[in-house]
Amino acid sequence: MRQSILILFLVLILLVDCAGAKSIDDYLILLDEHPSIKSVLQEKEALEFQADGALGLPDPILSLGVENIPISDPSFDQYLPSSKTIGFSQNIPNPTQRRAQKGVFNQSAKVQQLLAEYSKSRLYAVFHSKLAESERIEEQLVIEEQKKQVIEDLKQFYQGEVFAGEPVFQKTFAIELELSEVEKRINDLQAEKRVVEAKFIQLVGEIPDLADIKHHEKLWSGATDSLYPVLLAEQNTLIADERIKVLDAEFKPDFSVAATYKNREEGQNDSFDGDDWFSLQVRMTIPLWASSSQEPKLASARSRKRSALYDLEDVRRSWKMQMASIESKKDASHNNIAILSKKKISLDQSIDALQSTYASGQTSLEMNLLTELSRLSLLARIAKEKEIYIRSLQEANAHIHRGN
Repeated sequence: MRQSILILFLVLILLVDCAGAKSIDDYLILLDEHPSIKSVLQEKEALEFQADGALGLPDPILSLGVENIPISDPSFDQYLPSSKTIGFSQNIPNPTQRRAQKGVFNQSAKVQQLLAEYSKSRLYAVFHSKLAESERIEEQLVIEEQKKQVIEDLKQFYQGEVFAGEPVFQKTFAIELELSEVEKRINDLQAEKRVVEAKFIQLVGEIPDLADIKHHEKLWSGATDSLYPVLLAEQNTLIADERIKVLDAEFKPDFSVAATYKNREEGQNDSFDGDDWFSLQVRMTIPLWASSSQEPKLASARSRKRSALYDLEDVRRSWKMQMASIESKKDASHNNIAILSKKKISLDQSIDALQSTYASGQTSLEMNLLTELSRLSLLARIAKEKEIYIRSLQEANAHIHRGN
């Protein structure tokens, strides 16, 4: 009975652990909620609200008043033109310009949406890069601890040689120096680990416990139009187009309508014969000073459009070069891993041969231990090269908008 309860208890613990464990997708969802992304999306929402309001009319004006009241004897029944008035007026700004202004806001909102996607892509890349860095640190810590143990074995071997009268003091000093370097690297790796953990806290609020992460690669076609920085530069040219439309619409008139109702008093003993009055006006602006006002503004907007086009071309060329550099670094790192892996296979074969000759008494323990140190150093280089490759891969991923 007790055994059954214990088994049930252990099963429950395992189920709770499994339920609480997070996958890479869970952490990507946390990154989607990062404040830097939310801030950009809020700005996009604000611009969309402004776009909705761009077509709206300004508030109408309601006026109440009196007209032609004598100062000496204020009243409404002593003087024929005296009246009480109620008026209404509505400005109707140029509808073409309002539609163009809506276009500016909508295009600006698209920029913010693209910025949010770019920010998310870069956060994903940083997160995956830090996972690779964390994995490399853990691997190198294990390797350095193993090297430390091998060096301790070498020290014991050299001490035995010294007792046997062999002149190996120089080797003893060299191995002590190597031991201090290993201890220093362990301390440095521990410091790197704390920095990476702090970055994880900043990104997702906790230190992830993930293993065997697959790093998806976005394949870049070579076209700059699939890169976020280029797409953002293109959006700036579209905003410049919309601003030209706004200023071009300034040549078209604004309108307004006004209506006034005047309530006339009939006077004492109906002495004023007549009716109430009603006035109606329609107003329209005339671009009389366009040459000194609208035309320079429009010319300025067209100059900014040309500037945005030049910036776009500059960004295209710049990112063509930067992506070539990133891809080259990634390919070089991939090739380096292949070369180092071949060297590892060759070294493993040498170690196997040395162990056989050592077992037969043909070689000393020193050669085996030194070869093992070389093997561990090679493993540390491979771990570092893998991190460099993943960093380059993720750096490319961060900038690519569309990939396979």
